[in-house]
Amino acid sequence: MALETKWRGDVAGLTYIESSTLWRQEHNGYSHQNPGLIGSFLSLPRQLARVYFPADANASVSTIDHCLRSKNNINLVAERHCIAGASVWDGFSTDKGLNPDVPFCATEGVRVRVVNVNDLLILSESGGHPHALSGEAFDSLFTVDKPVIVNFHGYPKDISGLLFSRKTHVGRSRFDVLGYIEQGTTTTPWSMLRLNNVSRYAVADIAAQRVATNQPNHPIGVKAHELGSYWKHQLVEHEKYTIEHGEDPAWCNELPELGG
Repeated sequence: MALETKWRGDVAGLTYIESSTLWRQEHNGYSHQNPGLIGSFLSLPRQLARVYFPADANASVSTIDHCLRSKNNINLVAERHCIAGASVWDGFSTDKGLNPDVPFCATEGVRVRVVNVNDLLILSESGGHPHALSGEAFDSLFTVDKPVIVNFHGYPKDISGLLFSRKTHVGRSRFDVLGYIEQGTTTTPWSMLRLNNVSRYAVADIAAQRVATNQPNHPIGVKAHELGSYWKHQLVEHEKYTIEHGEDPAWCNELPELGG
């Protein structure tokens, strides 16, 4: 109502920077890992709310610059391509993301497209938010018929709510939304990923299964069970190591190589 009052001038945007991330719980407990603030922002009137997830220092600088210049809205920047709101990460995608089997995640023998979403509300229905992607732009990033895996920083329901009003092909059958499911406590960073089923192995396993189902003749179908068993074994070995040593093994910090 205040925005509709002609005599009322613009006010500077209010920006929150959320610096505590739920995946780092070496010294904190449950009180520091609840990502509910994201959902609180998403429940605000859409013309007021902005939620950003800059992926690196450069993206953070650009995002903060945008937020400090904004007016008449409330920004949440979860620290830890800014104009477009989302973009394909060529370096982490097969053949720069062309013709993927599955957007957003990586697994052996599967062509992938990794899409980084900096501005969360671009996922909402076209017309439902000022930053929402058009249907055509959404399809250009996430395809119209390939399985998509969303690995999210907060509660999966927050993403599911944004996607709910998209076209019918953006249904539960095509999108797997992963995120925080209220697991973990004071523990190692990778244990938080493992306990909430968002580790690289969990994502790869889902990708292999979805591609095998979506493309019955895809080579991954032959190896999906074998690879899945190996990935599950790695998660068991990780749990054993952290219990014995109280920290993550060194390989957790290694960046997986993606061929193609």
